[in-house]
Formats: sequence, C-alpha cells, structure tokens
Amino acid sequence: MRPVNKISPHIQQLQQQNGPVKTSTVTNALIDTIGNYCSYCEMMLSGYHVEHLRYTATWPENVNVSMWDDLLLICNDCRNNIRVPELNTLSADALLWPDRDMSFNLYNSPLQYELRPVKYVVVNTDGDRILEQEMELVFVVANPAAAATLYQKAFNTINHFQLNMQLEYYDAATNELRIPETVHLQHADNRMFKRTKAWHEAMRAVEGLRGMDSLPDKSENHSALRQMLVDQIAMTAWYSGNWSVWMTVLHQQTNDAALTQSVLLSTAHPFPGTRNENNRLFIAE
Repeated sequence: MRPVNKISPHIQQLQQQNGPVKTSTVTNALIDTIGNYCSYCEMMLSGYHVEHLRYTATWPENVNVSMWDDLLLICNDCRNNIRVPELNTLSADALLWPDRDMSFNLYNSPLQYELRPVKYVVVNTDGDRILEQEMELVFVVANPAAAATLYQKAFNTINHFQLNMQLEYYDAATNELRIPETVHLQHADNRMFKRTKAWHEAMRAVEGLRGMDSLPDKSENHSALRQMLVDQIAMTAWYSGNWSVWMTVLHQQTNDAALTQSVLLSTAHPFPGTRNENNRLFIAE
C-alpha cells in the first residue's frame, strides 16, 4: 500500500470558494494529487472512480470539499469486498491508511508482498471440483517483525479489504484457493492476478537490466542505452500500477536503492503523491 501525501493546491483553491463543488471536481483533484490508482490494492483505476468516505456505510453521490481529509480513491474490487462498510473513528484507527501511516517501506514494512505457490480450485454449486491448477500468486501479508500495533493494523487492513480475495476462499492448511465457479467465470476479483502480473513484469525488467549490464561495452553509448531501458521500466511500472510489488521485486533482486528510486520515484513517469519525506521509504525504522 503506497504511502501518499494528499497536499493539493487544487483543493486549497477550492476550499477558498463558497458553495458546493461537483464530485467530479474533487475526484479529479484526488487523481491529480495521488495518481489514478486504488489507494488500497494499487491497481490502476479505469472507468468509474469512487471516493471512499471512510466513516460511512454508503458512498455519497455528492461530496464536499470539507470531506477532503476522509477521501481516498478506491477500485470496484476493493469496494465490493469490504467486510465492514461502516467505520467509526475507533474502527478506522485499527486500520492502516496510506495518507496517514507509513504503510510500506523497504525495511520493516507493516505490509509485505510475497509470491507464493498455491492450488487454485474452482468448485461448482454442489461443491465438486471442476478445475484444479497449480499457480503462483502474490499475497499481501502482515509483517510479523513489525511492531505489534503496526502488525495488527496491517492484519486488519488485509482482512477489511480482503486484499487476498475473500477470506473464506482460502484454506491455509491445504494452501488452496477454492473459488466458486460463478466468481471464476465473472473474474469478480482481479487484484491478486494483476498483482502477480506486475511481479512478473518487474522480474522481466530486472532480467533485461542484468542482460544489458553483462555486455562488455561500458562506453558512454552503453550508459545512454541503459538509461533508456530504465526509463522504459519506469513507464511499464506506471502503467501496471502495483507500486509496492515493483518496490519489493526491484529491492529483492537488485538491492540497488538508486535504481529503485529512478524507476518508482521517476519524474518522467511519476506515481503522484508518493510520500518519501527524509527518504523514509529506503531507511529501516
């Protein structure tokens, strides 16, 4: 979950105006400020962008500029899988919020991303298995090494948004995801699959860099070509979303903070609003 800042000159200007403001105007201000990505699962948004007012059970047709502090962007998959739609101040404080918490960093992050083997099982209405497939999927997990409070918040957040599909689908004892046939056919929850696709895209990007770095030519022309490749990787990450997955793979595979920053804090293809004050994304806390 990418940590973000919601400091927006657009909203500051709107707050100086009198009268109501269109929901679409506030939506656009959010997108300009923190990017066109779900604030929770990090998928790129398409179509209808939903403002998530975190303390109410319904999503209002109209929002007020005064609600800015309680608004984030949410995708339909996260919205449809929220377990407890109505939050109050106490229950909201039990979750991680990307605009208030350091929800991810490369060291001691409360949320971590892991590629795991899993048996994907599709069952019909009678409970019969009609498809079994071994695959790898990227799970979001709470970091057991994090401070106790952060660990619990991370655990609650994963459960609240069901970031690893619906909880009742997963059997940890058998490492099976048992998906109802209707859900499987409707592709009702694509978050894990998009996350896994981003993981493999990041791995291919690293392999490309390794291939270029293995070339004997270390001339100025080679450096320029390598920078072009890095810029291309930044664009691929920008289009695929899943920023935390890209951060994880690049760090694990290269341990090159400068490279990771050049891709995911790129000025050419930025993830707007990424919070990295005092370089906190790259420092163990």
